Amino acid sequence: MSEYGGEIGRRVLRFPRGLLWIVGIAVVLVAVTIAGLRATNLIQIGGTGKGIATNGVGMSDVLVIITNSGSTNSPGYTLTINKDGSGSIKYEKGTWYFKTYTDKTFSTGTFDSSHLAAILAQIKDVGTIPSHGCARSVSFGSTTSITYNGKTSSNISCLSKSDGKVFQDLRDAMQSISTRIQA
Repeated sequence: MSEYGGEIGRRVLRFPRGLLWIVGIAVVLVAVTIAGLRATNLIQIGGTGKGIATNGVGMSDVLVIITNSGSTNSPGYTLTINKDGSGSIKYEKGTWYFKTYTDKTFSTGTFDSSHLAAILAQIKDVGTIPSHGCARSVSFGSTTSITYNGKTSSNISCLSKSDGKVFQDLRDAMQSISTRIQA
């Protein structure tokens, strides 16, 4: 009986390699899913029209919320732009290549909100912004979406010359905004 009991003990202690791979893949999939849900929640929280914007301005004063996923080399962020051209940016916490990113508040007139508002008024529903893939670097690639009037766009960083002029104008406005926040 002790000989039989020892055999059962050895079988229980074995851990199949295939199962280890399955568990590892499952952990990675769960982590990716959680990261995606976290980014989505940032968009939904910002786009509800409830609460207070990050710089103390009421949500009714918010023009648009821009969410960037970040990449290997830079943090993701949520940028709130108000109707008066002021705004605030909140970065994901962490250090990227020995640089720490600090949340900021921007004063009135920092962003050309009237031009951005005119573009968004032409588009009306940012959910209609074309959604198509584009080549991006694994390390430097990120996705950027806009929440306007409670609706969220697809990845606007993939807009191209083949898209309508209003979408190209939006892409150009986003590049200008990106330059402002990096200054």
